Amino acid sequence: MSKLSDYFGRVTADDFYTPAMMEWDGVTGTSWTSPSYSSIRNEVTVVCRFKISPFTGDTLEYLFTAQNSSTYDRITAAFISSNYSSLPNRRGCLQFWGKNSAGTLIFTLLSNTGYDDGADHTLFCSFNSSTGAYTIKIDGVDAEDTGNADKIAFGTYTMPKGAGSSLLIGNDLSGGNVKQIGYFGMRDNYQTNWSDFMTSDGQPKELDESGWTEWGAQPLFWNEHGEMNNNLGSAGDMTKNGTIVIGKGGN
Repeated sequence: MSKLSDYFGRVTADDFYTPAMMEWDGVTGTSWTSPSYSSIRNEVTVVCRFKISPFTGDTLEYLFTAQNSSTYDRITAAFISSNYSSLPNRRGCLQFWGKNSAGTLIFTLLSNTGYDDGADHTLFCSFNSSTGAYTIKIDGVDAEDTGNADKIAFGTYTMPKGAGSSLLIGNDLSGGNVKQIGYFGMRDNYQTNWSDFMTSDGQPKELDESGWTEWGAQPLFWNEHGEMNNNLGSAGDMTKNGTIVIGKGGN
């Protein structure tokens, strides 16, 4: 499905997001924002759609990394290979981690089930390091494995922030990337309203891209349907390296 505005060059009553999957060429594809936005809070919220199949080889596949100007991770999400030899408690999991303003790893949280099943999934995650509160929902349910032995609890600390922050989607500049990602959004705040973005079974909802009702304000970055140089957020278009095409099988 495409926006009528793509054809007619204007916004119409039928102008809404179409979260199809984008897909890299599998060789050089990666996308990231220019370091053009400023992260000013100890808070971050990410909403996205992804698809990933099982993989092996003691490797990670990065879903996203939000960094400050010193390249310290405010929040990163990456999948762990299904046979990772030195991380048996994390095999097949989606792992979240963050660092403080000095670049020290502060927390590690892991999903309670594998989402590397080749199916479409919807993620909502939000973190507030001023209070220690966080929310992780995948497909409309709590997604954290609270009893995982490798968990490092989320707590209160100062997140890396400042002007010149960057967002890397599907890559950490050094290797593995999740090759199919649908829409992606990030805002510099803490939200708990995951049900405004997805149904209870994880299907994406139509969103207000004019008043940004669900986000509460225009997000730092919002890409609605896989074309990473068609950004409706405030951080500017993505920079592309390699070939990115709309993948098959997206919703």
